[in-house]
Amino acid sequence: MAWTFEFSKQAEKQFKKLDAVIQLRIKKAVLERLVVNPKLALIPLRKH
Repeated sequence: MAWTFEFSKQAEKQFKKLDAVIQLRIKKAVLERLVVNPKLALIPLRKH
């Protein structure tokens, strides 16, 4: 199963405004947690 992460334009702008160190920490967290095992890190959407 492939996962795609899509961010709004506003979120992309906010991310680019962050310091390079903080951007790197966020990218590292995504790679270490979400890419390796997204089921553990993500909360599934519930059908109402």
